[in-house]
Amino acid sequence: SAHKDSFEGWHDGYMRLPDPVKHRRLIELDKKARRVLIEDTLEMEEEHEVELFFHCSERCDVDPAGGGFVLSQKNIIVKMELPKAESSACQVYRGSVAPIAGWVSRAFDARQPAPAIVWRARLTGRAVLRTEMAVEALS
Repeated sequence: SAHKDSFEGWHDGYMRLPDPVKHRRLIELDKKARRVLIEDTLEMEEEHEVELFFHCSERCDVDPAGGGFVLSQKNIIVKMELPKAESSACQVYRGSVAPIAGWVSRAFDARQPAPAIVWRARLTGRAVLRTEMAVEALS
């Protein structure tokens, strides 16, 4: 619509696990508020290690900010609030080889460091993980 765009999808890639996991993702763009909501819904019986990855441009700066991060590049700032879960932890990788994370390739056989934010938690049962991003343009 003129005010909001939404997309919802799911996949069955985790249904092959001994304890199957159903994963559904909703992405909403609130155009007026310049806000993006990503809502991941996971349904499982037993405990699973869950990871969310957010890959950034190599030109992006990533700084911690209460409950998330501030991403900046030139005159654009994105305030990112990550899901809240009792056992969650976040880490930013940039050019890491152990584990391999935080890289971008713009050409064949070439790579350069780029921030990758990884959110992790051990979860059981039904979980709804909300990530919100607010975009601000500096004048």
